[in-house]
Amino acid sequence: MEFVTWGGGICLKACISVLVLRFVHSRIVPIEGLSHVSKSPQGDNVLSFLVLGDWGGVPYSPFYSSYQKAVASAMGVTASMIEAEFVLSLGDNFYEDGVKSVDDPRFKDTFEDVYTAPSLQVPWYTILGNHDYHSNVRAQLEYTQKSKRWNFPDFNYTLTFPIVKDSEKTVQILMLDTILLCGVSGSIHPDDPPFGPENPEKAEENWIWIEEKLRSSRSDFLIVAGHYPILSIGKHGPTDCLMERLKPLLYKYRVNAYLSGHDHNLQHLRHTEHEWNVDYFVIGSAARMDNQRLHINNVPEASSKFFSAEERSMGGFGYVQLNEYLMNLTLFNGLNQDVYHVTMTNRQTTEAGESNANTSGNEVPNIVNNEKGVKNDASTTVKGVRKDKSVAQNIKSDTTTSSDFLTKSAEIYAKSSIISAKSIINNLKSTKNNEKSTGYSHQSTLLDAASTISSFTSSTVSDLKSTLIKATSTVNDIKTTKAQMSNVEDRLKTMMHDRKTTKPASEGKAEIDGNDNTEPKHGFKIPEEWPIM
Repeated sequence: MEFVTWGGGICLKACISVLVLRFVHSRIVPIEGLSHVSKSPQGDNVLSFLVLGDWGGVPYSPFYSSYQKAVASAMGVTASMIEAEFVLSLGDNFYEDGVKSVDDPRFKDTFEDVYTAPSLQVPWYTILGNHDYHSNVRAQLEYTQKSKRWNFPDFNYTLTFPIVKDSEKTVQILMLDTILLCGVSGSIHPDDPPFGPENPEKAEENWIWIEEKLRSSRSDFLIVAGHYPILSIGKHGPTDCLMERLKPLLYKYRVNAYLSGHDHNLQHLRHTEHEWNVDYFVIGSAARMDNQRLHINNVPEASSKFFSAEERSMGGFGYVQLNEYLMNLTLFNGLNQDVYHVTMTNRQTTEAGESNANTSGNEVPNIVNNEKGVKNDASTTVKGVRKDKSVAQNIKSDTTTSSDFLTKSAEIYAKSSIISAKSIINNLKSTKNNEKSTGYSHQSTLLDAASTISSFTSSTVSDLKSTLIKATSTVNDIKTTKAQMSNVEDRLKTMMHDRKTTKPASEGKAEIDGNDNTEPKHGFKIPEEWPIM
């Protein structure tokens, strides 16, 4: 992985990839610095990570909320299942007023002692939220030197990860401090939006840096993350500053997704401009829930695709899985239940100016609809045809193993459901003990959670049946696809024969952003550039 900071191939292959990403949980070989994570037996074809926001607990003992504990438990199960490489933290790390120093006990009480699962002992890349700015923001950067997993090198920075072993395919993530860019919200009244940056000159320098990083990115997937949302129908709604300055850049430079928190719910919005789709996600319910939809009329028409903030769901988080062609983002609640799923294509799949064809919800493209892809291949060079033949051979390997993946995924789902139910019961017992020792009442939360458990038991059986039905259907689709492979290869052989005298076309290599003149630390590189304060 490369690390930079600043201030402050045919259709059929891609379609099968949707199925593999949706039902299969695997990971790439460990990145340098993460060798303590064991390699998955499923292979090296998927990169996985978790996303959460607004997880900052409570400002009184025990310094964590019941939602936060439930989400932490569900994250541990999911991270183990998908073998997550890292976690993205989207701000509001410590409620209500941040931390006072690098030795503040809140680091231990709200972070280290809550996210204790072995699967969560991976790098956490974090940014600041508006509540963190109520106190010593420098302390959170300095904690990087004390914690084995807390990674917060600067106010704004970029991350670049390889997606597949021995490949140049990458995903780049820009981690932005939206408070430096737009100001602190709630400066007068708790519900006030940000009224502008404290230092406009430095904010402008940061905007220049952001556009340069977006312009220079050659990664196959490009993600931007910040605390404030660009689009949201929740209590806080769209952030004017980001709507004006950041939103146009996402379309100009073909960004796949924007991740945010601030509103305490789970959301997905999709908006198209200049024939490019950008997916907006609000993942801000890791410790609190708010079901207000005050801004449902303040976002583009029909852009809101999903909203969830039910108290009985016990909060939520997300996880992302990528292969060379597709990126999936799945939203989970605190009961470790999959509540929503989105699939996005990479930036290189379409030519400049074309619309990126995305799928959302639980939709899966028809994997046998490859006629258009074969026709397009007819115009390729001999070298391109040979490459396509190699792809077709790789598909054979993919389809051979996908059935095993699907069966294993159903088994994993069943086991994780049982673990989640046990975890909820343990959390309730812990909450009740805290009530006795602190005098703080969680009675209503206990009743809600108890009700959820009773419904969870029956729903789990139904979910398992549904999963097995989907798996069986998918296996049948894959068998159909395998039967068509010989036909595809025959066409490719014919094209090779017809073009055996054609001169091979040159192929370029994608540039990977990064600073090579830096020293590695914890698997990433610290740049020579120093932050804008």
